[in-house]
Amino acid sequence: VALRIRRTLSQHRVREAQLTALFDTASDLAALRDLDAVLRAIVHRAKLLLGTDVTYLSLNDDAAGDTYM
Repeated sequence: VALRIRRTLSQHRVREAQLTALFDTASDLAALRDLDAVLRAIVHRAKLLLGTDVTYLSLNDDAAGDTYM
């Protein structure tokens, strides 16, 4: 029973951290008006959440067959 409670508590903590990150991201993005600033904020937040050294956002233009970063 104790192990089940510990596992459930751990799952709740992970979920709480995810929801906090989502709320913080939404709050940051809501304050921005410039598209470039919004895109930079998304990439920055993804880098923090994923714990990576490098993060980028790409746009695929299927009609032109191009990808932009």
